[in-house]
Formats: sequence, C-alpha cells, structure tokens
Amino acid sequence: MPAGSGGHRLPPGGEVQEGQRPSWPRLGFLLLALCAPVAASAQEAFITQLDAALRPLPSLSPDDARAACAQMVEATFDMPALAQAVAVEGVATADVGAALRERFVANCVRNRREERLVFLGLRGESVVSRLDRPDGTERVMVWRLQPGGPWGWRAVDVSVEGVGQAARLRDELRGRLAATGDPDAALAGFARRGAP
Repeated sequence: MPAGSGGHRLPPGGEVQEGQRPSWPRLGFLLLALCAPVAASAQEAFITQLDAALRPLPSLSPDDARAACAQMVEATFDMPALAQAVAVEGVATADVGAALRERFVANCVRNRREERLVFLGLRGESVVSRLDRPDGTERVMVWRLQPGGPWGWRAVDVSVEGVGQAARLRDELRGRLAATGDPDAALAGFARRGAP
C-alpha cells in the first residue's frame, strides 16, 4: 500500500498491531454483513409470531377470540403511525386510530379460520409473506415494518396483492366523510367496515 494513503492492512495473523488499525470501509462492510442476517431473522420472527397468534383463533370462543385479536392487533400494528397515514382533514388522528383498532379487531374475530402465514423474504426494508387459506387460495402480503412492539417490529402499512392498505383506507375514510359530512358518522361506518 503506498505511503500516506491512510489505509492499513491487517498482518497475516489478522491481529491489529499497536499503531495499526483496520480500514473503516472494510470494517463497515464486515459489520453490515454480520448484522444483515440478524435483521432478517428478527423480521422473519415478526411473521412467525403473527402466524403463532393466528393459529389458535378458530378454536376460541367469540369473547376469547376478541381478547386474542385485540392483543394481536396491538402487537402487529404501530397504530399511531398507521392512523397518521390514514387520517384525513377534519378527523382527529387519535379517533382514526381508535376506529382502525376497532375495525381490525372486529375483522379478526369475524374472519377466524385456519390460515397460515409464511415468511417469503425481504424486499428492501419490508417483509414479504404469503397467507395460505384453507380453500387453497393464497395472498401475498408485504409488511412495511419499523422497530417496536412486543415482537420487535410493528407494521406501519401492509400491501395486499400489491395494494397499500393505508392509502386504500385513507381513500375510504375520505369518501365516507364526503358522503356524510359528519366526522363521527364517517368514523362509525369506517370502524364497522371489513378490514384488510
């Protein structure tokens, strides 16, 4: 290595000698390479946890299913971030979050069936999964995650068959508000409607 280049090489044994240091680009690459599998396995664990939460739902009573679904929705979604993405002018974000929570829990209870969520891989900072249904159909879901929650990650959006649900829900809420002119009526209808 030319003198004055600022780069350092490790000696043949790999130890850093006093007065020497490894090059930062190489060290950075090594750290990224070591951390990438950890991030992927942590994001894969999110799907595994969600699948584990879905599995017992069909065998639960409606009251027990409601409690389990409420717990699962809280663990799965970053509700403040999702509410912010769905919120429209004239409706308080906190009220949107409460309506989303109610909608997701009701949909979870209503649609309990034997389903399996399978991790397919990573796409950028998102996790791709497949929802296998008992009738043999499947849906591809792309979860946009950020750190947080009891499973290490929470969803701020999910695309189902290529359609982002936050944008779809925002459009629906905007349409309900335009139709009713009343934020409370729009939110009530929005909360009762089937969720993604």
